[in-house]
Amino acid sequence: MTAEAAAPRASRLAAESGEPRALRSRRLLIDALLALLAERPLADLTVAELCRRAGVNRATFYGHWADQRALASEAFTELVDRLAEVPTDELGGLGDPEAAGRYQDSLRGQLQYVAEHRTTFRALFGSDADAGFRRSLTDALARRADLAVRVWIDRGVAPADTPPEFVRYLAGGLVAVLAGWADGEDDDVDATARRIQQLLPAWWPRQDG
Repeated sequence: MTAEAAAPRASRLAAESGEPRALRSRRLLIDALLALLAERPLADLTVAELCRRAGVNRATFYGHWADQRALASEAFTELVDRLAEVPTDELGGLGDPEAAGRYQDSLRGQLQYVAEHRTTFRALFGSDADAGFRRSLTDALARRADLAVRVWIDRGVAPADTPPEFVRYLAGGLVAVLAGWADGEDDDVDATARRIQQLLPAWWPRQDG
């Protein structure tokens, strides 16, 4: 195994274990990507450019990702995942429609972010070599969906025997919707979020009660 082939594992494991230097270089490269994407499309960016902007060397880059598309795939998966977060400890004192509103707000945030970065999302969703973007995004949103379903089961709203496959079904559907949203030109976030709400199971509380 070459040093270049071994480096990705070493750097990634270092970052995942919380090693400060690895985390810092990772953050610098993600920030460089986001800054450069404000100037031109993902397809026009090179690893050398990203490294110059971040102030790191190419070995450091390849210690984390195989190429710039893999970096974008991971960075944008994390951002959409973060937007999907609804802290369950904030839902305790809310009624079901209010709690449903929190999930609807997170959906609006995801739609808005995709709309603001359509060029990049089109590249990630549309490529035959998408660096596992769909799979990674589906996995991340399935984790969020699982937490949401647990909330509704605990409240006695969702059936206790909701099939475990439902969370991936829900996440996969949302990823497909986000891909279509990225590929289109619609910018009415609220109307789109309301339409998606109508696709949820009948037991899912609605924001309007």
